[in-house]
Amino acid sequence: MKNKYRLYVGLIFLFAGFSTSKVNACDVCGCGISIMQSGVMSRINSPFYGAGYQFNRFIHNNVEASMNGNSRVYEDRMHSLDLNYRTRFAKRWQLVFQLPLKFHQRMEDAGTSSINGLGDLSVMLNYEAIDHKWGNWKLGLWAGAGLVLPTGKYQQRDLHAQILPPNFQVGRGSYGLRPSLNFFIHNEHWGAQAESQMHFFSTNELGYSWGNTYNNSIQGFYMSNVGSIQFNLNLGMRWDIIEKDSLFSELEENTGGRVNYGILRFDIKYKQSIFSVQYLKPIKNVLPENQPYPTGLFSIQYFHEL
Repeated sequence: MKNKYRLYVGLIFLFAGFSTSKVNACDVCGCGISIMQSGVMSRINSPFYGAGYQFNRFIHNNVEASMNGNSRVYEDRMHSLDLNYRTRFAKRWQLVFQLPLKFHQRMEDAGTSSINGLGDLSVMLNYEAIDHKWGNWKLGLWAGAGLVLPTGKYQQRDLHAQILPPNFQVGRGSYGLRPSLNFFIHNEHWGAQAESQMHFFSTNELGYSWGNTYNNSIQGFYMSNVGSIQFNLNLGMRWDIIEKDSLFSELEENTGGRVNYGILRFDIKYKQSIFSVQYLKPIKNVLPENQPYPTGLFSIQYFHEL
């Protein structure tokens, strides 16, 4: 029965004139935990609006799978402009919206393929489960659940008019669920923070389903005030685990993997304004040889408390 469905879909693509690039894109995009879920903003229970920019770069190994016909693909670049808004509708409840605008580039011998557009909208509901003072220390725990809506394009084409791989598209074409936990403890100057987020996605209309994703991080931070300006320095580690994707309920061979990152983050808070810079550097990755590997994720963000 499964073979019959594959044949049916294949014939539809053939007669419709569709062709799909066989060159993979990276499953481990490094974007699992947004920059707004770390640092100062995650420890402040106030409404805000903000905007940020993220850049991620991937290198393709020199293997046969990196060939797009007679043209070798060697690099992917992913840019994202994120618009963020958070509101508080009760003492312990938050509602967070994130709308990404994406611009992706794929470099190969024949030229550069560029796609852009609205990404998938995320809506997150957070609950403050713990807000406790213990001497000079403050403890906090936020629990959340997010919904990812399929607002982004997911069948854009490269310069050869072939449909680009699913993990390179600006959208997924499927719904997602994102439960999360965020724990922190700090005194006047020192603190630590641990975050965990999971991603579960439905199958899109092309029969493609992304593997479950697990993002976990732990960071230590130092806070200092100079007049009315607060400085925050964060150092930590992050572990991303991505299960294999599937097509028509069968696992895709060259998908999934694990990446460990080092985290460096710097926040400046002045009155109601917060500016953040973050860099994630891959330290170790376990990825299929046919899958491109990340070189680092750079993010900058501005928030304004309401």
